Amino acid sequence: LGQVDAVLAHLLPTLASLLTLSVSGDCRFLCLKLLCDILLLMLGEPGLYNPKGEDANVSGSVTFRLNALVMDHILPVCPSLLDDEDPIPLYTLKLVVALLEANPLLIHSAAQLGLAPRFFAFLSLEHTNNNVHNVRLCRMVVAATEPSGGGAMVPDDVL
Repeated sequence: LGQVDAVLAHLLPTLASLLTLSVSGDCRFLCLKLLCDILLLMLGEPGLYNPKGEDANVSGSVTFRLNALVMDHILPVCPSLLDDEDPIPLYTLKLVVALLEANPLLIHSAAQLGLAPRFFAFLSLEHTNNNVHNVRLCRMVVAATEPSGGGAMVPDDVL
C-alpha cells in the first residue's frame, strides 16, 4: 500500500464513478469487485484506517478521505447495485458489511439511504441475497437500534 494517496485520489473515485456510468453489467461487476478488494485490503491494514482515532476528522488523513469517498460515492450507489444483475448484489453486500464493521458510525448513513429495510427484505429463504453478509448487516442494524447496543444509531423511522 505504498501508493495509498494515488489509490485514494484517483483509482477508487474512478472505480466508484464507473458503478453508475457504465451500461455494461460486466464492467460494473469488475469495478465493484476491484473496489471491494482494494477497500478490504485498506480497511484491514493496521494503522491505515482508524475511524475512532484522532485523525478521523483531520482533512488530509487517510481515514478522513476514505470516509468521504464512502459517504459521497460508494454508499449512495448501493441501493441501485442491490437491484443489479447477479453477482453485483452479493459483492455490494460484502462491501457494505466490511465498511460498516470497520466504521459502525456509517450504519446511520446506510439506514438513511434506505438500505436497512432492503437488508431485512432479503431475509426470505428464497431470496438470492439471503446470505451471511446480509445476516451480518441485519444484526448490525438491530444492534444499532437497541439502546443497550450503543444507543439508537438508527432512528426507528428509517427502518
